[in-house]
Amino acid sequence: MRRKTNYSQLTWPEAKEAISEERVVLLPTGSIEGHGPHCPLDTDTVIADGVCKRIAEIIPDQVLVLPPLSIGLANNHMDFPGTLSFTEPTYINMVYEICMGIAHHGFKRILIINGHGGNQPALDVAARMVNNRFPGVLCGLMTYYSTPKAMKIDAKYAAAQGLTGSQDHGGFGETSCYLAFNPDPVNMDKAQKADIPYSSAFGFGAEDAPVILMPYWSTITPLGMLGDPRKANADDGNRYLNVVVEEIVQIVKDFKKMNLLPRNDQHTPPAPAWGTHFFAKGDKA
Repeated sequence: MRRKTNYSQLTWPEAKEAISEERVVLLPTGSIEGHGPHCPLDTDTVIADGVCKRIAEIIPDQVLVLPPLSIGLANNHMDFPGTLSFTEPTYINMVYEICMGIAHHGFKRILIINGHGGNQPALDVAARMVNNRFPGVLCGLMTYYSTPKAMKIDAKYAAAQGLTGSQDHGGFGETSCYLAFNPDPVNMDKAQKADIPYSSAFGFGAEDAPVILMPYWSTITPLGMLGDPRKANADDGNRYLNVVVEEIVQIVKDFKKMNLLPRNDQHTPPAPAWGTHFFAKGDKA
């Protein structure tokens, strides 16, 4: 019988067994926001969740996939109807408390697979909170398109379209990935090219840019998107996803085996655990 990899479909005895197997828990995070006139609001969520599910198909005995956290931080996209967003403190606390519950039960490895660049700063804070407050638990964060090979493919796609930097928000790459997972909601008849007349030093959320700048999205692009999706297709989407998934599978395997040295407090006598004064009542695992 095939191993269950959907966290929410486990029974509690199966969850207990998964803990004993030291499986890595994957949390896909996305967004509900505009991605141009052709792509659905859930583009980031569908891709992050789909990447996690493909990882689980390859290594079902090593991972569990949580339900995707569909709504993220998209307040700078609110000029485009349909967008939903949490505030930063709410989102940080929600992600932290999800991970806190996972840690409470005894899982030792949590990997957040993010699909929306705007989530990244808050997710970083939440992951650090987990690492600092739960000894022995490691919570990692990555955005699926930030793997080395994925970034090279993105740059190649951009160059082929005459674009600079990683200008893809509802563009060729994201649209191709969505088509690979589910072509039905995508309206390619409405796909248009959208470029920005600014220096590529300003990343608008791109992690590899010299300057990170996140103004209201409508001040950057009237279409709510960047890039050129007109030639997007499922075949290119699947080729890209295969590379991404292969890289993340190896990351998961390495993460599962990672064993750090014990903490070595150099204070005499040892200082109280850092952060204990920040805990709310009942906050510990």
